[in-house]
Amino acid sequence: MTYKCKKCLQKCETKPEEYVIVTIDMAGAELRIIAELANAESWIRAFALGWDVHSVGTEILYPKEWPALTEDGCLYFAKDEHGQPRRLKCSCKGHKKLRDKNKATNFLLCYGGGPPALADALGVSLDEAKELYKLHESKFPDIWGYLKRSGELAKERKEARDMFGRRRLFPPPTWESSKEWFMDEHAEDLELEEEDCKAQIFAFKSEHFREPDADEEYRLTHRPPTPQEIKWAMRGMMASIERRGKNMCIQGTNASIIKRAMGCGFDKNGQPYLWHTLPLLKAKLLSMVHDELIVQCPKRFGKQVFEMVGDSFKRAAAEVMTKVVMEFDGHISDRWQK
Repeated sequence: MTYKCKKCLQKCETKPEEYVIVTIDMAGAELRIIAELANAESWIRAFALGWDVHSVGTEILYPKEWPALTEDGCLYFAKDEHGQPRRLKCSCKGHKKLRDKNKATNFLLCYGGGPPALADALGVSLDEAKELYKLHESKFPDIWGYLKRSGELAKERKEARDMFGRRRLFPPPTWESSKEWFMDEHAEDLELEEEDCKAQIFAFKSEHFREPDADEEYRLTHRPPTPQEIKWAMRGMMASIERRGKNMCIQGTNASIIKRAMGCGFDKNGQPYLWHTLPLLKAKLLSMVHDELIVQCPKRFGKQVFEMVGDSFKRAAAEVMTKVVMEFDGHISDRWQK
């Protein structure tokens, strides 16, 4: 590209600005939030000292098996400058197998998953998944106690709030809403025999001289739910409120932190968030994926933008989190990189 300089009126060569993609997310956000909410001392200590919380939790779950599975070069038991175990994620095969089970359990608790979901995630039997949950509950009663209280409050109040006060309403199930839910979820169980369906549709056409619409066809080809089935649906819908009540504060707080970080507000010390600061470095927010931001900026500002976004995450979380610091992780690349 060439152009004439206004001062010297000579042709000058210039290169277009080189840009990069900064991909950055909150590191272990759900686990940090649940540690804060449940005041889980073992998790809070692990986060404060920079330990791998999944590995530390696995050692608590399996105090005898964990040391016995140590291999040469284990990063978990490697000593730091003070002679203490580093407690980092390691590549020991036995450790990895147990850690994967615990990691899946931890995240499913954050997402409101039960034993069936854990069994699917790990490829184990339902009985084994139940035993894993039972073991986890016995070792981390503070986390399970918090989740139980959250679910009960959601059922009682028909709402749940995140740490910023943002509210989600849970309308209580009625007889009609439970009936509709059962009809939607169990349409195959309510469907009539094929011959009966054809007869019902034929009778309708003979009477009304037209094809039935979608709702009419459903009523013609399906039996209505029984009172017992509707009561079962009501219990299921209440259980759903309990599950979502456990999950809402964790996921809702996560969402509120990132929205606050990328918004036009200011923290408690009057420091601005990303809406104000990104343009100063010619950076542009391209997208948000769950708790991850994708930002485009000149290559020369890549590291500054990375630190700026991460600092906004930490400051936004610190408005409601006093025991656990929100950390961040990511990449600076020429493309979106996970």
